[in-house]
Amino acid sequence: MKKRLFLAIVEGLGIGPAPDSVNYGDSDADTLKAIYEQGKLNIPFLRSLGLFNIADISVGRRACVVSGAFGKCEPASVGKGTLEGYLELTGNTVREPLSVSDVSGVDEFRSVARHGRTIFDLLRAAGKDIITIGRAAGYFGIPGSSSTKPASDPRECLNETANAVKSAFDGVCVVSLQIPRRDKDHDFNASTMSRSLTYLDKRISKFLQLMHPVDMLIIAALHGSGSVEGGVTSREYVPVLFCSETVRRAHAIEGVHTIADIGATILDFFGIENSLDGTSMLPSILK
Repeated sequence: MKKRLFLAIVEGLGIGPAPDSVNYGDSDADTLKAIYEQGKLNIPFLRSLGLFNIADISVGRRACVVSGAFGKCEPASVGKGTLEGYLELTGNTVREPLSVSDVSGVDEFRSVARHGRTIFDLLRAAGKDIITIGRAAGYFGIPGSSSTKPASDPRECLNETANAVKSAFDGVCVVSLQIPRRDKDHDFNASTMSRSLTYLDKRISKFLQLMHPVDMLIIAALHGSGSVEGGVTSREYVPVLFCSETVRRAHAIEGVHTIADIGATILDFFGIENSLDGTSMLPSILK
C-alpha cells in the first residue's frame, strides 16, 4: 500500500533544558517558554496536537481534546548544533565532537555520519520516494533532482511542502523550517520567533485537509534557539508530535526518547528494518 509521511523539523523549538544542559551552559534554556512569555504566541494547531500537554512544559494551556500522540525527545549526541541534530535524526548519534560545524551535500553528510549511511539511504534502497525541502535538501537530497528543493525562507519551504502534499508519491517528505530568532543586532528576539511560529502553525494546519487516512505527519525539533544570554543553539528537550488517522488520539508517549528514535519510527512506519541508531515509537502510538 502506498503511503506518505511528512516530517516537519521546526528548527530551534526547544522545550526546556536537557538533563546535561549545564555542561553546555544552557541550564536555564527554555525556548518555548521565552517565546510564550512575550505574550503574542498563537499556535492553536500545535496546541491541538498536544504541544502544551507534554510533561513538564510550564507554559501554555493544555488542550482538552488532543488529535494525536505527543511526547519529548532529548539529544543523545555530543554537541548541540544543527548538524549534530540532523545526524542523530538520521540514525547517526554523534559520539565524539565533530571537526566541522556544517557540511554541504549528501556525500559530505554521509562522510561525517557514524554509520556512513542514513535512514534516507535505507528508504531509497527500499524503493521509497524522498522529497527534501529547505536545509534537509542540502543534507539528504539528490542534487539536480526535481524532488530536492533547497529553499531557505520558511514561506518558500511551506509553499514547496504544500505542493508535495498535493502530489502522489510513496515515501517521505521532509521539510526543514528555520525560525528567525535574531533581530538586526543579532540578539535573541522572542517576539520575532513568536510571529514566525504563529505563521508556521497556520500554514501547517492546512496540510491535514489534503492528507490521506494512511498518511502521517510528524512535527519535531532538534535543539533550542539559544537564550537571552547568547548562543545560537541550546541543549534542550524537543517536542515530537504525531498526527494520523492511524495514531491514538490524546496519547502521551511514555518516557523520554532520543532524537534518533524519530528516525527509527519513520523506518518502522514503512516496515523497513533499522540497522542504525534509535528505537521506534510506532508500537506505542498506533491505534
